[in-house]
Amino acid sequence: MEYALERRERIAEALRFRRRDTAGRLAAEFGVSRHTIMRDLIVLSLSYPIHTVAGGGGGVIWTGKKAEAPTISDRALEALHNAAKVVSAEDKAEIERLISALRPVIPFQADWAFKILETTGLTQTQLADKLGITGAHLSFVLSGRRKPSAALAERISNIRKELET
Repeated sequence: MEYALERRERIAEALRFRRRDTAGRLAAEFGVSRHTIMRDLIVLSLSYPIHTVAGGGGGVIWTGKKAEAPTISDRALEALHNAAKVVSAEDKAEIERLISALRPVIPFQADWAFKILETTGLTQTQLADKLGITGAHLSFVLSGRRKPSAALAERISNIRKELET
């Protein structure tokens, strides 16, 4: 069981990197109720530049300086997955928690998508369909006008890994 202090530190760190999120998504991510997240945010707002805005365009906002995201190489991520296979159940849970925490900051490299296009002969529209996004969204990502979500970067990485095997 995670203590409130540890959870609040992880929430603050997540917001520092993301800059904006919703209480509902934070609650799901940290495995607590929305009510608990709201209490955590009240406590955190006393020490961190965090505030909430109600309504459709609102959410939980980090108003301070954005943190530089740490990066993790594919090899380091693979090593963590391998380590999780040979340790105790308790240690495995901690390693999986670490992997989950690092997943949003796995560096995205647009050249992966370009390599996929070159090696498979797919068109940009076909690749976008395979990734579950629109062609326009993929175009914005490839041109650098949009940053891909962690999930999209992971899907592109998975396709790249399939091609390498």
